[in-house]
Amino acid sequence: MTTISLVAALSACAPTRAQYDALQTTLEGSPQVRAQAIADCTKRHWSSERTGNLAKLMNVQEKQAKSTFCNRLHGGLASGRITYEDVKSVWSTPTPNMIRVMQGR
Repeated sequence: MTTISLVAALSACAPTRAQYDALQTTLEGSPQVRAQAIADCTKRHWSSERTGNLAKLMNVQEKQAKSTFCNRLHGGLASGRITYEDVKSVWSTPTPNMIRVMQGR
């Protein structure tokens, strides 16, 4: 169930390698763009089920789930800790690395 929530939270379709590379480079090089991406992410509407599942996966309270997810996702992308292979995997089964990043490890 948390896998489905993670998949749904990331996006509806997988990015191409070129799109991932451009996003990673942009987030890495521009703290302002990263802050805006995090703000946009936290404004999205999530179902209570998705929020609850992500909270459990990330070991946080439900009220912290959105901001924690968005910060860990964009921070992981900016730092390169979340790889293209990790991003692609969430449309099937998230990699152990993706789960570790989402858990703040």
